[in-house]
Parts: sequence; structure tokens; C-alpha cells
Amino acid sequence: MPTITEAGVQQALNALYNGSLEDTALLDLHLVDMLHREMHMPDALPARVYTRNHVLTRTISEQFGLMRTVLTLPMPDEADTLENVLRAIRQDVQTGNTELLAWGWLYYRFVRVDLQITPTHFSRAAGITSRTLRRYQQRGIARLTLHLIDQEQQKSRAG
Repeated sequence: MPTITEAGVQQALNALYNGSLEDTALLDLHLVDMLHREMHMPDALPARVYTRNHVLTRTISEQFGLMRTVLTLPMPDEADTLENVLRAIRQDVQTGNTELLAWGWLYYRFVRVDLQITPTHFSRAAGITSRTLRRYQQRGIARLTLHLIDQEQQKSRAG
């Protein structure tokens, strides 16, 4: 079983954000293999990268949605404008929930790339420093890593 590390997850997120076809360790995950087969994708690097990216964005979206559900906050909507999202970030800060903010940063940075939310946008909306945002990102990547490890173990046992 491939080792899933925070550094490997960060590398894969960077590749996702940059649109790179970089071959990262996460391409070899069992859960990527299984989804790749389910999606009937060709066994070529660009298709595997697409599948890896799908695993990352799906996991981030699910966890961010779960946090919002638990806190009885409205779910993100793909039709949300930048103005609506910045308002939602300001409301999220009021909950005082650092997990929500960590998942929110990952969601808006790596899933909702269409909004082009920069660290400065997010920090200003959240009323935090760039250093605090980096801590939220580290926390989010740590949680994402744990979720990927759990998914990988489940798929390995099942398949």
C-alpha cells in the first residue's frame, strides 16, 4: 500500500491547483485505481491525474459539506458569486470553528478555483493573518491526509 503523507497530499494539491500532470505518490493509491476503473478511464497519465484530482476534490467537498451540515450552515452552491462566498467566510469565522475554516480554505482554494480566491482574499474576509491561514491550511491538509488514509484502507480491504 502506498504511503500517504501530508507532504504527498500537499504536492498533489499543488499539482491540482496548477493544472500539472505531475506524477505524484497519490496516483498509485488503491482508491484511485478503483475509481479509475469504475469511471472506465484509459490507463494513461492524464486520465489518472484526473481521477486523483477527482478523489481530492470529492473528499474536500464532502468534508466541508459535512462540517456545514453539523453546524447547520447553508451548503455551498456552485452558483455562489465571489461576493456571496466572502460573506459566507465572514459568517464561518463567527462560529469559531477552526475545522470549518480549514476545510473552507481547502474547498475555496482547490475545489472552487473558478472564484480565484487568493490567500489574501480569504485572510481579509476571515479577518486573519496570512500566518494563521497557513496554520488552517496545515490543519486542513492533515485532516485530508487522514481521510485519504481511511479511504485507502477501506478500499484495500474491500478490493
